[in-house]
Amino acid sequence: MIWYETLMLAKPDITSDEETTIRDYFEQLVSKQEGKLISFEKWGKYLLTYPVKKQDYGTHFLARFALPANVVNTSLEDMKTFFKIKCTDIVMRYINKRLAKGFPLDYQKPEPVDSVSTSFSKEERSFKEKEDREVIKKDIQPEEVPSETGSTNQEKVES
Repeated sequence: MIWYETLMLAKPDITSDEETTIRDYFEQLVSKQEGKLISFEKWGKYLLTYPVKKQDYGTHFLARFALPANVVNTSLEDMKTFFKIKCTDIVMRYINKRLAKGFPLDYQKPEPVDSVSTSFSKEERSFKEKEDREVIKKDIQPEEVPSETGSTNQEKVES
């Protein structure tokens, strides 16, 4: 058995029916080829580094599965067809990766956007604003830059 994982980037407003469609497909693909679905996880909604299909956010899914070596190529081709034809409106991008033996199955992923609280109390906002002003003041301070004569800009200002 060869282990694979598929990371999918789906549209941000994916419905539970569409999630079920993707999960059922993986279960069906793997069982049809006498493999096993190790895990199927919804990671959540994340802000993307750059827009994909005019979307700034995307929902990530990770599927891990094992397939017999003699059916890997046909299974991966079936998966490619599924994403390009049947799920073209749901899955924006995907990548398959073969896993090495003994590969750890845990990930350290950031918190998804839909579970992170972005509201701040008045005290937290005022503290953050004060902290930002102090950083700006530090950035504005003149630097001592040596000139051609060996004196610094600071010395010229004082003279």
